[in-house]
Amino acid sequence: MGEISITFRMPRDEWAAFAQFIKRIGLEDVKRFTNPRVTYGGRTESDVAWYAVCGVQRQLAEGGFRASLTFTKIRRRACHGAAPGYFTK
Repeated sequence: MGEISITFRMPRDEWAAFAQFIKRIGLEDVKRFTNPRVTYGGRTESDVAWYAVCGVQRQLAEGGFRASLTFTKIRRRACHGAAPGYFTK
C-alpha cells in the first residue's frame, strides 16, 4: 500500500486541543481499542494503529504543537523504530 496525504483544516484552538489529546494516547489505549485478530500486511491492528498515533504526534510537533521535554523523551523511546517513513528527525 502507498501513502496517503491529507490536508485537514480547522481552527488553531481545535488543533491545540487535538494535539494535547493525541499526546495522551498510549500504547495500552491503542491495544484496548483495536481488534487483536485484525491484521494489515501481516502486522496487528494495534501495531499499525500505534505507529499511526506516533506519526500523527510527530506531524503535530512539526506543525508547531510541541510536546513537553519529558513527554518527547517518553514518546521517542516508545515510538523508536515505529514506521520509519513517518519520522523525519
